Amino acid sequence: MLHVLSIIFPVFFIVLCGYVYARFEKPDMQIINRMILQLLVPALVFSVMSSKDFEIAIYSQIALAAAGVVILSGVAAYFVAKLFGYQWQTLVPPMMFRNWGNLGIPLIVFTFGDDALNAAVILFLVGNVVHFTVGVVLMSGRFNVKEFFQTPVIIAMLLGLLVNVTQVQVPAFLLQPLEMIGQAAIPLMLVSLGVRLQHVRWSDLSMAVVGTILGPLVGLSVALLLSVVLGLDDIQTKQILIFGALPPAVVNYMFAERYNLEPEKVASIVLLSNLMSVGVYFALLYVIT
Repeated sequence: MLHVLSIIFPVFFIVLCGYVYARFEKPDMQIINRMILQLLVPALVFSVMSSKDFEIAIYSQIALAAAGVVILSGVAAYFVAKLFGYQWQTLVPPMMFRNWGNLGIPLIVFTFGDDALNAAVILFLVGNVVHFTVGVVLMSGRFNVKEFFQTPVIIAMLLGLLVNVTQVQVPAFLLQPLEMIGQAAIPLMLVSLGVRLQHVRWSDLSMAVVGTILGPLVGLSVALLLSVVLGLDDIQTKQILIFGALPPAVVNYMFAERYNLEPEKVASIVLLSNLMSVGVYFALLYVIT
């Protein structure tokens, strides 16, 4: 139990710090969030993927499992929405698109150590690729190829893959500062999550409760099934379970506002799910560690 607390406490304490800070200072996080998404995370992604220690083939199965968790969670959410008479475009995105960056990367790194950063980044990238392709189509009914390839995280991923595949040696004087910039992403993402939670409000408790229960239940079930089908090893299975149990990303609320998909209800799902995730992860980490 002390081991589980040592993993969970730093993550959620930093989130709490961001939340409490926002209560008093009311920071404008738009610039910081843009910096995280356009500079820090791309630097983290490139530095990890261009590293000589990063072997893409090792992560092919867990990447496939991650894509399966995202898509199958959406399929399950669609049928649940139809069953309860909800607008499916409201329920499906938060069930598919989880907090892979702000919470997923730190949790996996805190649980398995720095060696797990490569896997955490792969899971984050898979989720984001699905989000900016399938997710955009689901919410807007269209897909903008140009916008996709102009996304800084996608650009960093492609450049990192190119360097990795061609085995080009990135000079140390360039890679080291990129690694330092990328390392700042993890704590800032957690602080940003805490600040952002300050702005979501309760709305429809019915859908929020259904979404909060459905998310980790479906995510964990699909993750466990795919880990068996794809033959993931013990560590990868535990990592994909953490991935499957993640609460919805706060960005779902922003997308819901952008596409007018009942943003108040999405906000309530995000808020309740993130609050309940403390208990979910305490139980999950107690079992798998």
